[in-house]
Amino acid sequence: MRDSSVDEKSYIGYAELAAKLPINKGDIILVSSDMLNILVDTKSHGETFDANVFIDSFLQQVGEDGTLLFPTFNWGFCRGEVFDINKTPSEVGALSNVALTRDDFNRTQHPIYSFAVAGRYKKDLCDLNNVSAWSETSPLGFFCRYNAKNLFIG
Repeated sequence: MRDSSVDEKSYIGYAELAAKLPINKGDIILVSSDMLNILVDTKSHGETFDANVFIDSFLQQVGEDGTLLFPTFNWGFCRGEVFDINKTPSEVGALSNVALTRDDFNRTQHPIYSFAVAGRYKKDLCDLNNVSAWSETSPLGFFCRYNAKNLFIG
């Protein structure tokens, strides 16, 4: 059980979270998330969670020279389903599906291991025509070359 006096002193609203993390202008940030704890904390502190506000706070933190990504993995291709870069939903989280609906995000091309991307390197990442999800020519290879950060939430 949590000590409510500690919670009130340490609670950071979801819209301020990005500003409290070691994220700098120009960073490339891949956000991998399980938002359940943030949603529960947000509700218990009388806030209503808005995924777009949350995403915008990270975009603001990385700035115009930064890049923000969310995994949009979908394993339907492995089951024989057609991958449609514009319609296939992400199977790895609500934030990634919200990002896919936004005009400032595009999706990378891999039919299984794709990413929703906004920011400076959006075109570079979305233009990658990688067959292997793990090669030097994949987004993961790009992340290694450009020292991307992976933020795990939850």
